[in-house]
Amino acid sequence: MRLLRFSLLLLLAVALGAAAQAYPGKAVRIVVPSSPGGGSDLVARLLAPQLAEALGRPFIVENRVTSGGIVATQQVAESLPDGYTLLVTFDTFAINPFLFKGVQWDPVRDFAPVMQVCRYPQVLLVNPALGVKTLQEFVALAKRTGPQLNYGSAGPASSRRCRCITKAGVRPSRISFRARCR
Repeated sequence: MRLLRFSLLLLLAVALGAAAQAYPGKAVRIVVPSSPGGGSDLVARLLAPQLAEALGRPFIVENRVTSGGIVATQQVAESLPDGYTLLVTFDTFAINPFLFKGVQWDPVRDFAPVMQVCRYPQVLLVNPALGVKTLQEFVALAKRTGPQLNYGSAGPASSRRCRCITKAGVRPSRISFRARCR
């Protein structure tokens, strides 16, 4: 929460420095290239009302769920560079251009970072019935069972989070889950 407050104060300071331009003069879109309820969405929905209160204009969160965030990120890259379209994204933002053909945006060339809003840990969880309690035990089991061992993921880009397993020579089968808003 302290990081969130600090980030808001930093953004407010930047905005006040641009006050001569009367920013924002209209509503600001915050594009989240993932499903409602995910980490990036949660962060955007915590930020939006704080920014709206501090700057006196609406900050509207838009979830654009497509292709691991690639399409939504492209739309933001193509938007006017006027500060009225923001992107709150996740860690795969920087790696997607290297994983997928046809990505037209470059994370360094086409975007200007404002701030890191938060960090949250990634965890590896297994069903207790699997009978492993450590990463080493899991890797040993996975090496014995091979591709018959499955893991869930939001998509190919998010699968890189399992790199500690694939670096160990394990190749479990990925099952992609579709996010659904209820």
